[in-house]
Amino acid sequence: MKALSIRTYVISILLVIVILTSIIIYQNSVFTEEKKSILNSFKQIASYNLLNLNSGMSLTLYLLENNGTVDSIRLSVYTIIDNSHTLSSIYLKLYEYTDDTKFWKLHVVFDNIFIFTADVVTDMPADMIIKLRNNTETLNEIYSLLDNMMIKYNNELYLASTEEIEHMLSLTERLVEYYKSLR
Repeated sequence: MKALSIRTYVISILLVIVILTSIIIYQNSVFTEEKKSILNSFKQIASYNLLNLNSGMSLTLYLLENNGTVDSIRLSVYTIIDNSHTLSSIYLKLYEYTDDTKFWKLHVVFDNIFIFTADVVTDMPADMIIKLRNNTETLNEIYSLLDNMMIKYNNELYLASTEEIEHMLSLTERLVEYYKSLR
């Protein structure tokens, strides 16, 4: 009788261990699926804003080259501001969620664009045009690199190599350096 109760006790403990292990494995798989779903949602939103940012940059460069009106240039810069701010926020959240340094660097890239354009758009019309024209080459390089990366990686910039992201980061840092040099 005593051997039977020990055997029952051991089997009960093993059964509890198996049940707890199953619960942990199930919860982990649910968490993993939820994480993938959240990441995919963020990536879809980023894709939309990336397309808008790129078209805003293209339009701004076109207007600068073809002597567009100050109001139309200012409006296209606002498109850059809105979308770069959103992208900066999205990539910051992705970084906080994953600890992937690529997301941090992409956050800084778009934050740099935001800082520069938010400063430029508040200037007097003549000053705004001068600042934009002084940075046309850098803006053109950023636009071209971003456009190529969007095509190459189907709007999923986090798939880009570290070197490509570093290159874009260095280009946007030029804008921030220009901004700081005027302060």
